Amino acid sequence: MKRKSYSKMTPAELAIATKRFDDEFVADEARPLTQDEQDQWIRVKAKRGRHKIGEGFQRISVSIELGLLKRVTALAKERGISRSQLGAVRFATGIFTLPEAIALARPCESELLVGHGVGPDIAGRSR
Repeated sequence: MKRKSYSKMTPAELAIATKRFDDEFVADEARPLTQDEQDQWIRVKAKRGRHKIGEGFQRISVSIELGLLKRVTALAKERGISRSQLGAVRFATGIFTLPEAIALARPCESELLVGHGVGPDIAGRSR
């Protein structure tokens, strides 16, 4: 049988349906978590995050023209990398000399550069 919605109950029906919420929390009834429950709690509480490359990362806000953003998104998708990865490599190659950019990209070289055709200036080959 389907339970009646709280919003459609009379005050008397609502009082009966919610009586169990009137009891105070009793800490004495609590018990330690079992190992399985602890493992589940750790999995639930674990925050998904970006894996650490180099010294980590700092999120920044960048304004970009929508047409250019669509082109960047398409290029990153075509290369099989994220926009962030594409931007980081392009950013580094635009600011640093070739040897400096290669050194900066090296910790994630296999992820970003090899086989993705990100650029001849980093990968050392023409596209």
